[in-house]
Amino acid sequence: MAFPYDKFQKMMGDLYFRNVVFFPPDLKDALYKAYERETNEVAKEHIKVMFESIKISEQKNVPVCQDMGMQTYFVHIGPKMQVDGYKIKEAIKKGVRECSNGRQWRKTLSHPVTRLKDGQQVSNTHPHIYWDWIKDKDYMEIMCISKGSGSENQSFHAMLVPAQGMSGVKKFIIDSAYAAGG
Repeated sequence: MAFPYDKFQKMMGDLYFRNVVFFPPDLKDALYKAYERETNEVAKEHIKVMFESIKISEQKNVPVCQDMGMQTYFVHIGPKMQVDGYKIKEAIKKGVRECSNGRQWRKTLSHPVTRLKDGQQVSNTHPHIYWDWIKDKDYMEIMCISKGSGSENQSFHAMLVPAQGMSGVKKFIIDSAYAAGG
């Protein structure tokens, strides 16, 4: 029997949708435990707002954040499967494109040189796919993770001289936070 690439494509779009709308029970449980332990009232209120956002997201079938994020798919394939890796890659990309284009979500992906957004949430290298193989299996395991682009808008990178030590690290962090503004 031939691999159902068309059904797989829809599944990958559905996986992406579920990833940005529904939170896993263990994550909600961890947030709840953090809320229960938190003693600072401002921090506690922030966690409460997170819970409310998750609840609204799941009730209305909308992403918990307007940022669609950058998707990474982890694809683990058993060597006993008869699949075409290129078709798997294209099905993932098409699934992401159809899922994002069918909704009024904020598209975050832009051209790396021109910074223009074409309204597509895919490119030659996005979504990123990590490939691995499962020994002696005849099935595939796939996980999708979306990483938001908000906090990364102000990312900084530096190579410090080892002699700068911890004081150099602290100075870099403070200078970076100051340069970021808000």
